[in-house]
Amino acid sequence: MDSQEAFLAITNSKYTGETTDIKVHKVWNDNKDHSGDSVTVYLLVDGIRIREETLSAANNWQYTWEN
Repeated sequence: MDSQEAFLAITNSKYTGETTDIKVHKVWNDNKDHSGDSVTVYLLVDGIRIREETLSAANNWQYTWEN
């Protein structure tokens, strides 16, 4: 399995005190069987890793961080 990294930055410019959910969904762009694979995703605040989750076929390649 090849190692790949991808980053998505979400910047809040004004704090309103409201909460938000952040959803992540892995989409494979090939025809390979990825049923035994997994992907670790990280939630960062100011560049600091505060949470992590593993995506796999077991969670349908998706997760939602709820606040």
